[in-house]
Order: sequence, then C-alpha cells, then structure tokens
Amino acid sequence: MAAVGASSTVRYTVVLVYDPNGGYVVRVPALRGCVTEGNSLPEALDNAREAITAYLESLARDGHSVPKDARVIHLEEDDEEALIVRVPIGGAPGIAN
Repeated sequence: MAAVGASSTVRYTVVLVYDPNGGYVVRVPALRGCVTEGNSLPEALDNAREAITAYLESLARDGHSVPKDARVIHLEEDDEEALIVRVPIGGAPGIAN
C-alpha cells in the first residue's frame, strides 16, 4: 500500500462488462467495493474516474493507506467479454511519490 501523503497521478485497472440490458458495469479490483456503471463506454470510464477519486479521498480523509493497483485481475464467470483498462487519476489524494 502507498503511504498517505502528497497528491500525484496514479492509474487503476478497471474491468468493464457489457450489460445485455444496456450500458456497462465497471469494477475496480484494487478497491474493494468500488463499482459503478455507465450507459456508454465514455460515460462508464468517466464514472469510474469519479468513483475512484471519491474512494481515494475517503481513505485519505479517514487516515487509511491507499492500495496500489491490482497486479493480477481475477475475472468472474460473467466477464467473458470484459474490457480491461488502466484509468489515470490525476491529483489523486493520499498517494506519496
């Protein structure tokens, strides 16, 4: 885990899974419980950036260490056609260089 400190840019891997009912569900494996969605890929990625930023701000505010990105991604059974993307988070709180 990274130390809490000055802001910097980090990248987190996200897993986007197409929902047959429309849109995409997005999970951030390194951040337990960080899940969002979007009606299109651009919207899903924007929502992922917002969710990750809010998650990191919450950890920093509560004095917790910020997890590093996941090195290994475990896909779920329904993730057959998953898209895996590394999302840059600029000015991420709580990440020491």
